[in-house]
Amino acid sequence: MEKRAQAQIITTVLIILLVITAIIIVAAVVRPFIQEGTGGVAGLADCFIVDVEIAEASAIQGNELKLDRGVGEGEIAGIQIFVDGQLMGSSAVSGLDPLETGYATDYTIPLTAEYIRIAKLLGDDLEGATLCDADGNSRDNSGKGVRVKSDCTAADCTKCDASECANVLGCSWDETTNCTALS
Repeated sequence: MEKRAQAQIITTVLIILLVITAIIIVAAVVRPFIQEGTGGVAGLADCFIVDVEIAEASAIQGNELKLDRGVGEGEIAGIQIFVDGQLMGSSAVSGLDPLETGYATDYTIPLTAEYIRIAKLLGDDLEGATLCDADGNSRDNSGKGVRVKSDCTAADCTKCDASECANVLGCSWDETTNCTALS
C-alpha cells in the first residue's frame, strides 16, 4: 500500500510540474503578441490626440501646403496627401510642435488641383509611422478637403481651368480657346 501512495504522490507532482511548464511556455509565446497589440492601440489613440489641419494650400506662391497643429502631444512624422480624392504621395513634416504652423517639405501641389486633404502619419519617421485619418481630415464638412489657391484671375484668364473660368467675372470658357477674357 505504501508503494501505491508513493506512486500517486509522484504522479501528482509530475502533473503539477507539467502544468507549470506549459504555463511558462504559453506565457513566453503569448506575451510578445499581447505587448505588440497594446502598443498598436496606444499608437491609434494618438490619432485622436494629435490634431493637424491644412491652413492653406497654394499652387502658386512657392507651391506651399501650410499646416496648423492643434493641441495634443505626440510625434508627427509626416502626412499623406490626397489631391481631388486620389492619394498623391507622402511628405515629411519636421518641427511641427503643438500650436505651431509648419509646411509640408517635399511635395509639389499640381497646378490642376482643386481640393487637397491630408492623413496624419504619426511616429519618429515615415518608415514605421502609424497612419491616421485615411480619408483625410478637412476644415469643411463636405469631405472634399481644402480648396487649392491658383493664379486664375480676371487679369489673366489663360491660367484658369474650366471650373475656375466659370467663376471668374470677366472670363469665358470655350472648348477651342479654353478660358479667355471677355471683350
